[in-house]
Amino acid sequence: RENAAAQQGVFAPAVDLQLQPTRSKAAEVDSAPVSLHTGQLNISYALDVFGGNKRQAEALGALVDVQHFQREAVYQTLVANIVNAAIGEASLRAQIQATQGLIQSSEKLLDIAQRQHRAGEVGGADVATQEAALAQMQATLPPLEKQLVQQRNQLAVLAGRLPSEQVPLD
Repeated sequence: RENAAAQQGVFAPAVDLQLQPTRSKAAEVDSAPVSLHTGQLNISYALDVFGGNKRQAEALGALVDVQHFQREAVYQTLVANIVNAAIGEASLRAQIQATQGLIQSSEKLLDIAQRQHRAGEVGGADVATQEAALAQMQATLPPLEKQLVQQRNQLAVLAGRLPSEQVPLD
């Protein structure tokens, strides 16, 4: 903006004032020193016959607009990234909660299968199948928790904070 405003100065006359004081003493022994002040005033104006200065001022004004819209685009992109990161974090939290619920259900089913095996109602293969299903459910939880930590770190960085400065959302 300031460059565009400065470019408008080419449409006004240029004024230059110079003052130069000098002090000298004549060769005579008893003479007093003499001060001489010289001034010079220059006024000039550049005619914009072919419109070059006007076009350059317009180009700088357009550059100001471009930079304004680029800044706005960056802001909008940042907001969109923050929203996407927050939605991703909420999704991961829901996945973790659902996985924990499935693990609890699998633990109950394993307990029921073990009691039925002790009572002789089901075979050992059924218990082993339920143990494998529980182990698979438990194995899916750590990667989800790791993704949640990474997502929270990304959200903190997008918000202009260090990952260690994030506010707990629990």
